[in-house]
Amino acid sequence: MDERAISFIDTKPYQNVPFTMLETTNNALDISEILTKEYQEQFDSLKQTKSIERTKTYWFKADLSQIDFEGKKWVIRTGGYALNNLYIDQNEDIKVSRAGS
Repeated sequence: MDERAISFIDTKPYQNVPFTMLETTNNALDISEILTKEYQEQFDSLKQTKSIERTKTYWFKADLSQIDFEGKKWVIRTGGYALNNLYIDQNEDIKVSRAGS
């Protein structure tokens, strides 16, 4: 996995954003657990390409602070994974967008 795993696109080529990843075998974790200090400290940036394993669950944390969302429509492309949940922190409330099966 590399920076192309999470890409933000409008009508121009891909724009990569900084992100970190948590790899776990615990597929029962939910967002409230992931937000705890214990799990937040386990997120790490990728130094090289990584193979995705079916037996593991991957959480990605992207830094969108440098993306200008005003006046443009954006698409978040996360690849061909079976299940993608996008969690967005809005005014101290977590919104979720679900995709996949």
